[in-house]
Amino acid sequence: MNSCMVAHANPGEEDAARAEWFSGMGERRKKKEDEHAAVEKRREEVIRMTRAQEEKERKEEEAKKKETENKEKVKKGWWS
Repeated sequence: MNSCMVAHANPGEEDAARAEWFSGMGERRKKKEDEHAAVEKRREEVIRMTRAQEEKERKEEEAKKKETENKEKVKKGWWS
């Protein structure tokens, strides 16, 4: 684009193009920040969900282990 501008544009057109680019700079920065914030929010949500799932699985494993231990005690009977 720069080579085309140098070859075909006069200084007034170059200044107008520069002004247009700079006027949109704040908007582009805001859009990028919003996208970053959305990604960060989703990342935190995924981490929270992962931790909750891990906690659920840990509790299920503990319950299963206790159930197995109780079954083993029942199998042994009163003489164990």
